[in-house]
Amino acid sequence: MGLMNAILFICWICILGVLSYEDCTSNPTTDIANCCSLCPPGHGEIEKCTNDTDTKCHVCELGKTFSLPKYDTKPCRKCKTCKDNEREIFQCNTTHDTVCECLLDFYFAEDIKKCQLCDLCPYGSGAIVPCSTRSNTVCRKCENGTFSDVKSATSSCRPCSSCSSNQITIMDCTDQQDTMCLDKPEGFLTTKHAEQQSGKNIREKDFDAIPIYCAALGAVVLGLLGYVFFKQYSRIKEKKRHKVHDPHDHVEYSRASGTDSGVCVDFTVQCKIYNELTKYKDLPISKRKCVEHQLANHRGNSGDWRALARQLGYTPEKIEQLESYGDSVHCCQTMQQTWAHSKRNTSLGVLLKALSHIGRYDIVKVLQADLRGSKTDHNHVHIV
Repeated sequence: MGLMNAILFICWICILGVLSYEDCTSNPTTDIANCCSLCPPGHGEIEKCTNDTDTKCHVCELGKTFSLPKYDTKPCRKCKTCKDNEREIFQCNTTHDTVCECLLDFYFAEDIKKCQLCDLCPYGSGAIVPCSTRSNTVCRKCENGTFSDVKSATSSCRPCSSCSSNQITIMDCTDQQDTMCLDKPEGFLTTKHAEQQSGKNIREKDFDAIPIYCAALGAVVLGLLGYVFFKQYSRIKEKKRHKVHDPHDHVEYSRASGTDSGVCVDFTVQCKIYNELTKYKDLPISKRKCVEHQLANHRGNSGDWRALARQLGYTPEKIEQLESYGDSVHCCQTMQQTWAHSKRNTSLGVLLKALSHIGRYDIVKVLQADLRGSKTDHNHVHIV
């Protein structure tokens, strides 16, 4: 009888253990191994569970720390901060980390885990894969009756136009230019058509038509030349208009020699008054062109773009990386643009101070040209 009671007691103890284990496994807020409580979403563990005490949790700090959106035993994690050339599209909260995205005209390079400036397709080539936040531009030369007359990271080749029956072709379509057509002049008639319109049968011995034909031909030639000059002027004007918004081209070059002209050309009307607090990216584009133009063409290390980069806080490794982009013009443009979009203080006052430290008072005078003409001189930066 005593043996039977002992067996029943042992069975009862096993049944209670199984029931308590099932209670732990059926509860998603507890740890299966120790039946310890898990921290809910938005909370982090500050003290682990022991044999005597349960897990202790605390609420993550909004905008600074977060935890996964599930029950867990890990402490709160620090929120991510967006890097240079990135913008925030989702703010960090207690259950989700910050989500960042590359700026416009930049893409995320997987090999270096950074946002890089997108490549531009040159004239005569179009983008078969437009630049996006996740991939760089993929270009292909225009062919099979297509053309591209702009440098772009997103535009593809366009089909060539065809002249109508009432027009004449004065220039065939190329990979960089569309077909150029001209309306036929009203007086451009054949001899047979002129006779049908007038209803007269003019004989050659009674009337000499050669002077009239020569005059008509001369008028047509003059008209064609005028039209060609007009279309060429329109193309140049359109290219300059696109160039104003091109983040890769900020220096005007001499088209005759193929080299730098050495002159800063102002294509915009200076109507904006700025002071020492103005951001560099908000300066008139002509001012930014002049700065990059004179830095890129300076001979010597004491006052070139590398010296300015050091003054603006760039490390030697970063400057070496910028040098890999190619010629000094491209390097200078990339350095100025990445600095302008960084989280540093990118005001005009900081730039003027850095230029003075490297002895580039010529550029300081360019930037202060409009400041001296303003009535609010107490807000302007004066370098002594």
